[in-house]
This record gives sequence, structure tokens and C-alpha cells, in this order.
Amino acid sequence: MVLLLIKLAFSLALLLNLTQSHAKTTVIIENFIKNDEILIRCESEDNNFGSHVLKFGEKFSWRFKPDLFGGTKFYCYFQSGFGAGDYGVYTRNIKSRCGEYCEWQIQKTGPCLVQTSKGNSLFCQPWKLPVGNSLASQRLPKIPKEH
Repeated sequence: MVLLLIKLAFSLALLLNLTQSHAKTTVIIENFIKNDEILIRCESEDNNFGSHVLKFGEKFSWRFKPDLFGGTKFYCYFQSGFGAGDYGVYTRNIKSRCGEYCEWQIQKTGPCLVQTSKGNSLFCQPWKLPVGNSLASQRLPKIPKEH
């Protein structure tokens, strides 16, 4: 009887874990750079959201159901007047920092993740191609202006 109860408890715990891990996840990208627009391009193996220009304070977001086995990955290319680069915005490592709500703040120094699992502290990464880098200036196309 005790063994049956242990098996039942284990099965219930496994079922709850699978259900929670398959909830929808939200990724939000917000421009935190005053007086500057940013260009973003985000994609996964199955999704390509195209290019978007965000003014200061504007956001781009999407929701998805992660792969049950943790294989879902989203990457974004960010370009600002301060630098550019490709970044993993949702990976297994990032998920451990933000859970089901991954908010990115694009700042002058680079992209920063709000770590909900760590009291909303920021996990910031520097620009991979800072302005002034000859490689960056070759790669940075002009952001299209609205007419």
C-alpha cells in the first residue's frame, strides 16, 4: 500500500511538472534608449517575426508554448546607435532566469534581462558590436525612417 501511494505521488508530481512547463511563455523587448530607435529581428527554428523598429518606450512581444523537453530557443538581432549583436532571448539558461515572462530592456550599454527569479535584478550583456568597431559599422544598415 505504501509503495502504491509513493508511485501515485511521484506520478502526480511528474504530471504537474509537465503541465507547468508547457504553459505559454511571453517574451517582451522594450527600447529603453531615450532619443534613439532600435531595429530588432527575432526568430526561432520555426518562427521569423521579421524586422521591427522600436522608438523609445515601445515594445515588441510574442507568446509561445515551449518544447516539453526544453529545446525551444529564440534569438534576436538588435541594432541601436550604441551597438548591435545577436542574442539568445529565450534559451534554457535564460528560462531559468525569467521563467514564463522574459522581459528584455534594450539599453545604451546593451540588452538587459529582468530576472524575475532573482528579485527583478538585471542580467545585462554588452554590445557584441559596439559603435566604432569597424566590423559593426560594416554590418549596421541604416534604420529606415518613417515618411
